[in-house]
Amino acid sequence: MLLLSPRNVFLASAVLQPAMAYQLVGSWDGNNWRDGMFIESGVRNNYEFVDYLSEAQAQFAGLLETQNGKLILRADSRISLDPSAPGRHSVRLRTKATYNNVLVIGDFDHMPKMTCGVWPAFWMVGPKWPQDGEIDIIEAVNEMPQNQITLHTSPGCVPGVGPEGQSGARTGQTDCGAGNGDVGCGVFNTAGSGMGDGFNGVGGGVYATQWTNEGVKTWQWTKGNVPFDVLMGNPNPAGWGQPVANWVGCAFNNYLRDMSVIVQTTFCGGWAGQLWDKGSCAGRAPTCNEYVARNPGTFSEAYWVINSIKIYQ
Repeated sequence: MLLLSPRNVFLASAVLQPAMAYQLVGSWDGNNWRDGMFIESGVRNNYEFVDYLSEAQAQFAGLLETQNGKLILRADSRISLDPSAPGRHSVRLRTKATYNNVLVIGDFDHMPKMTCGVWPAFWMVGPKWPQDGEIDIIEAVNEMPQNQITLHTSPGCVPGVGPEGQSGARTGQTDCGAGNGDVGCGVFNTAGSGMGDGFNGVGGGVYATQWTNEGVKTWQWTKGNVPFDVLMGNPNPAGWGQPVANWVGCAFNNYLRDMSVIVQTTFCGGWAGQLWDKGSCAGRAPTCNEYVARNPGTFSEAYWVINSIKIYQ
């Protein structure tokens, strides 16, 4: 009789599993990110106080670099500005292609520290907003301790929660078209390791979002707890258990189309700036723009360390 070690038993069982439905269509890290992504400059939405640099400018300023196969995106933390300036220098990374019905997996060692004025995001968006929708996988502002995973759509999408349930907590708005898409429908990741210092303190982790016509789901894992199929490049969401966010009940392909994937750090604007006088940040400066302009050192931890971004269809 053939005796198998525990390791061989594990490998044998993996081989016997049925082939996964998902195929890799894009995988980028610090070595090859230019193959499928680019640095997008000159973009400013929602009254943000940001000046996104070109690739050459960002490299010269030390805001874009690679280390040991990892891609690092920083915001400037050295230059004091006049509040009337265009904004604080930062870097915005975007996929060259657009996608439909995908599984997006982002592996990060570090994300921006949550502090007054900051607005980091790992997200997806269609070319026409809100008609083509938006999926915010990682997003928070100011000193928020939790990641708010949000769908933004045109009117008509009011989903429920899938049968597996969700570990996250609804923000209170269930209509993804609320506010003509501006408010959307959100779920807080209540895990302490889901955002900012909590995420960075455990060495980072992985976020995965599955988008199909039937549902949109997001999972998060800390390092050491990432499913084996994800690590091996054969993702099988059916085996991942309860997601953090779990929307069903819309024909989502009617509301989400031709999505780009973006990683960025911006400041103030229609969310961080709008909430400025509703929390502890208000006592630090009269406006969000003034605080961000005058306090560059606050943003020394406003950076992403990206191990990889992978897209499966």
